[in-house]
Amino acid sequence: MVLQFSENLDKWTDMQTYTKESGQLWININRGADAGRLFFRVRAE
Repeated sequence: MVLQFSENLDKWTDMQTYTKESGQLWININRGADAGRLFFRVRAE
């Protein structure tokens, strides 16, 4: 699986690939105070 994010649903950026069969996926997101809304999706490969 690939976790992706977008600010406007137009362009998606890959954040991290997750290939383990079990466990948790933790993503550290550092955004400034002026950051807009972020959208997230998971894409299966």
